[in-house]
Amino acid sequence: MKRNGGKIIKIKWDWFGVVFAIVALILNADQNIYCWPCYMLSAVFMAIHFIPKKEYPFLLLLVVYFCLDIWAWYSWAIK
Repeated sequence: MKRNGGKIIKIKWDWFGVVFAIVALILNADQNIYCWPCYMLSAVFMAIHFIPKKEYPFLLLLVVYFCLDIWAWYSWAIK
């Protein structure tokens, strides 16, 4: 959270995750290898959003997605 003149501004981390997921989809449609880091950033931002809510099954799913993104990025890089 940031303070702005006495007002507390909450950062909406989930919107960063959505933006990175959309960018990743666009890059994936062009078969660009940089879609995988965007997917990873999307998973990280969504995890930051869900940690305080204690949504542990969803967090576990995001960890699985993150690991699969690393594997996919590696497999595309060695082609």
